[in-house]
Amino acid sequence: MANSDKDILITPNKNTGNLPEINFVGQVNNPIKLTVTDDNTLSFTGSQGQVFSVDSNLTSGTIFAASDISGVPSIAVDASGRVDIARYNGSLNIGPNNNTTDRVMGVTGEIMITNPTGSSTPGAICFSEGGTISGTPSAKLLWDGPNYSDNNNYFSVWTNGSDRLTVTYGGGVGISGNNPRTRFHLFGTHNDTQLRLTLPAGSNGAGNGDINMQLWVSEPGLTWECGGIGMNVSNYQTYTYPSASTTSANSYMPRLNSNIGQAFIRFFPQDSHRGGGAITFSTTDNNNTQYRDQIEIKKGCLGINGWNGSYKLNVGGSINFTGDLYQNGSLFETLPQQDANTDGAVLRTRWNGSKYVAYWTHDLDANYRLENPDQWPFRYIINRGYTVAGYKNASPWRNGNRTSHPSDVTISLGDIIDRSAAYIGGSHNGVNLFVYNCANSWLPNASNTCSFSMITETNRGQNSSWNDTRARRYSGAWQDFLGNQWKTNGGRNRAYITSGNGNTSRHDLNTESMLSEVGGNVNHVSHAEGEYYAWVSSGQHRFTFSNEGYSSWSSYSPAPGNDGFNKHLATRIGFFYCSQGGNTNRDVTKRRDNDAVILRSGISKPENGGEENMHTGMNKGYSISNYNGAQNNNAWIYFYYQDAIRFADGTLTYRKGIPGASSGTGQEGGDMMGAGITPRTYMTYSGNTFQSAPGTITYGNTIYGDYAGEGLADGTGSTGGIGSY
Repeated sequence: MANSDKDILITPNKNTGNLPEINFVGQVNNPIKLTVTDDNTLSFTGSQGQVFSVDSNLTSGTIFAASDISGVPSIAVDASGRVDIARYNGSLNIGPNNNTTDRVMGVTGEIMITNPTGSSTPGAICFSEGGTISGTPSAKLLWDGPNYSDNNNYFSVWTNGSDRLTVTYGGGVGISGNNPRTRFHLFGTHNDTQLRLTLPAGSNGAGNGDINMQLWVSEPGLTWECGGIGMNVSNYQTYTYPSASTTSANSYMPRLNSNIGQAFIRFFPQDSHRGGGAITFSTTDNNNTQYRDQIEIKKGCLGINGWNGSYKLNVGGSINFTGDLYQNGSLFETLPQQDANTDGAVLRTRWNGSKYVAYWTHDLDANYRLENPDQWPFRYIINRGYTVAGYKNASPWRNGNRTSHPSDVTISLGDIIDRSAAYIGGSHNGVNLFVYNCANSWLPNASNTCSFSMITETNRGQNSSWNDTRARRYSGAWQDFLGNQWKTNGGRNRAYITSGNGNTSRHDLNTESMLSEVGGNVNHVSHAEGEYYAWVSSGQHRFTFSNEGYSSWSSYSPAPGNDGFNKHLATRIGFFYCSQGGNTNRDVTKRRDNDAVILRSGISKPENGGEENMHTGMNKGYSISNYNGAQNNNAWIYFYYQDAIRFADGTLTYRKGIPGASSGTGQEGGDMMGAGITPRTYMTYSGNTFQSAPGTITYGNTIYGDYAGEGLADGTGSTGGIGSY
C-alpha cells in the first residue's frame, strides 16, 4: 500500500437501509469503521470485530465498552455507574511497570482506600461468596479512623458483622474487639475467651490427633474466678469445676476426659474458695474423674501435694534431694537414721574430707560410758596390742612389743616366744596369744605353735595340742572371737590358719586345741574380720564363720586385687580398711564388714608399705613396723573417725628392741565383756587353767545369761570407760 491509500471516507447512507459510517484508512489499508446503529450507539469495528462502542442511553445498559479480539468487552461502563473491567476474560494491570500476570488484577505501587469525605463509613475491601456483590459481605478488610474510641486509626479483619482482628495505629492488637488496651487484647466472655493450640499427635500415624494446649479465663461473678493454661484437653468443663459434668454450657475451663490425662496451670486473681490470689498446678487423678492440685502458690506460701498457710513451704509427702540444706546461711543437719541397729548407740561427728557429718556408733569414749554386752563391739574392750615376731633380712625374731592405746606408747617385752617366726599368722582368746608355724630359722615348713600370756606377759612355751595340722612355710590366720557364733553356737571362738600348703586348719580358742581341717587354702594371707565373716586375700575369698566355708569375694563386692603381702586392718565397729594392689602399695579403701561394699576410697598410707604387723583398737588401729623396701620399726595409726592413716610419734610408738621387722603378727589385749561390768568366770585365767562355769550379767533391766563364753583379761576395765583405745 502507499500513501495514496490514506483517506477518511464518510458514507451518510441517508434514505437507505445501510447504517451511516466513517472509514478511517491508513497506509496499511486496514480501516477502522465507525458505525451509527439504529439506537444511536457509536460502534468502532475493525477487520476482526468491534473495538469499542459508545451508547447514547445513559439510563440503562452499557453506555461504553472496549472489546478484545473476540469481541468480548474488556471494559464496560454501565448506565448505573458500574464499570466492568476484564469481567469475562483477561486481566488488569495498574502501575508503571509492564507486568505479566495470570491474576485478574496486578498492581505496581500503592493502593489507597479511604472513607468518603464527611462520611463515617470506613473504607474497606469486601469478600463475598457466589458472586454476590450487594448486601452484607461475608468478610472484609477495613480501615477506620474517626469512630475509634481513643481516636487512633485501626485496621480490622471483619466477619459476620463484627471485628475479629484489629491492629491500631499505636500498635495494639485486639481479637474480637476494636479497642485493645494492651499490645495484645483478647475480648470475650467465659464462653469464648480462650486460646487453643492444637498439635498433631505423633503417635497416631496420620498426625491428626487432638492434643491441645489452651489458655482460658473466666469472668467476674462466677463461682470460681480463674484463668489458666491446660494441656491434653479435647473439650471443656462448666464453671462448676471440679465436677465431671459433660455439659458445654458456660464452659470456660477444661473438662475432665476419661481417655486423656490432663494438666493445668490455673490463676485465681480473687476467689472465695482459694482465699485470695493463687496459682495452682493441677493434674487429673489416677481415674481421670477428679482434679488434683499438685502445686499451689498462695499468700507467699508454696504447697506441694497439700497447702498450709502456716508454712512458706508445705510438702505432703517424702522429699529426696542431693546437695546440702542451709538454714540462715548455715548448713542444716538432721540426725542420721535410727533403727534397731542403733539402739544404745551414741552420736558422733567426723570430718569426711569436705564437711563434718554425724553418725551413730556403739563405740565409747571416756566421757560417755554405755556398755551393752549384747553388742559385738563391747564384748571385748581393747586397750592394748602386742606385736610379735617377724623378720629383717632373712633373720626371724622371737621379740614382742606392747602398745598401750591410751598413750600410744610402745615398749619392748624382749623375747617372749620359744621359736622365732616370719611370714606367720597369729590369734588370741582374750587371755593368751598364739603364734603359728614357728620355725627358729628362715622359712622352713613348720607346724609348731608358740604362746604368750597377755595377762602376765610371759612366755607360755609350746604345747603339741596347739600345733598346726600342717607344716607351713608361709601362713596367715584370722579368727572368730566373741562374734555371732560365740553368742548363738555354744560360745564358739575359733582361729583359722592357711597358706598355699593344703587345707585350712581350725584352732578352738576355748579349749586351745586344734580341730579337724576344713577345705580350701589361701596363699599369702591378708585378712579382716567382722562379726559374721572374714575377708581374705589373695585368692579374694569371703569366709563365713557359721558354716566355715569360702565363697568368692567378688560375688559380694569388687575384690581389691590384693597380693596377700599388703595387709588389711579390721575394726569392731562395722568396717575394715582394705589394702589395694601389691606389696608396698599405699592405696586403701574403707569397706563394710558384712558385704565388703566400698564406703570410701582415696585413703592412703603415709608411706609405701606392706607386710605390716597390724592390730585393732576400739577407736583406732595400729601398724607397728612394716616393709617399705626394707624392714623397719615405723608405726602408723589408723584414725577410724577421720578415715586417716598417719605416722605415729617416732619416739613413743615405734617398735623397740630390734632393728626392724615385718611379716610378724599383731594381736589385741583388753577386758572381756566391757568396762564397768562384773565379769563371768568362763575363761578367767587362774594359774595355768581356765574356769568353765557360765555366768549371768545385768545390763539395764535385762539379765543376760547362758552366754557360754566370756572372761576377764587384766581387769582394768572394771574401772570404767575405754578412753582413747
